[in-house]
Formats: sequence, C-alpha cells, structure tokens
Amino acid sequence: GAVEVRHFATAVSAGLTEIGSPVENGETQQLRFALMPIWADAPDIFVGAPHLSAANGSLIFTVREHRYGMAAFNATLSDGNGESRPLNFTIVVRSVNDAPVFTLASPQHTTTEDAPPASVVFATASPGGWREEAQALNFTLAALEARVPDARPPAPWVSLGASE
Repeated sequence: GAVEVRHFATAVSAGLTEIGSPVENGETQQLRFALMPIWADAPDIFVGAPHLSAANGSLIFTVREHRYGMAAFNATLSDGNGESRPLNFTIVVRSVNDAPVFTLASPQHTTTEDAPPASVVFATASPGGWREEAQALNFTLAALEARVPDARPPAPWVSLGASE
C-alpha cells in the first residue's frame, strides 16, 4: 500500500544567496527533488515512481501488492538555478508470508458403499503470494459429521412373549 516516511529529508534549503539577487529582493526559489533509480532487484515493486517532497521532506511511495525487494535511488535537490550534490538511499520492502488459498472442487464427495479406495481431486491450492511458489502445502482434513451405517442389522420389531 501507500507509504509516507515523514521528515525523510531534513534541512532542505535553497542555500545561501548573493546580496542583491532576486531571492534577496523577496522572490522565492522553487525547490524540487529529482529521484533517479539506480537499481532494483524487483523492477515492478512500486506502483508509479517514489516521490520526495521538498516542502516537508516526506518520502512517498506505493508498493505493488504482494511485492517485496530493494530499490536504490539517487536524489538531488534543485532550485532552478543549481543542483545539490547527489545523495543515495535504498528502500527495503520486506516480504510477508502470505496465507495460502484454496478452492474446493465440490463442497461434497459421494461414493458407493463397496467402492474401492480412490484418489479424488478435492481442491486447487496456491501457497500464497509472489515468490512463494516453492512453499509446500499440507491439508488437514477433519470430518464434521460422519454418517457410517451400523454394522449390525436392526433388531426385529416383533416381540415374542410367553403365552398363557
């Protein structure tokens, strides 16, 4: 999701001005950060490009869903007349083990009473998010209600008693 790191850049300033310059006479300089990607181990990690605000120093970026990795940037500050020396920084997005998901093929399986043992595809499953394909999945099955017929035949309803 969206991330804002407040005060990521501090002491943001246009720098010193010369006496008599337009800035000295009341004009203001518009400061702007430029971010240049250096490298990323997952090029599609961000939705759009990260932004660094010259107004408050906040670093703002949005991480693509189920993505993680590292990306390095080069930042320069410009006032329209000159540019600062570049500073490098790295954004690290740590992985989160996403929960596995599965879909039942059918909510019920029916068989006949004398059927031999069989393998049945009961679900399709995914281990979770991006780069989690190698994780092993295990299912634990528990019967909520078992309907097993009684092995003995029912008792007859006829009662035999002694006659007088």
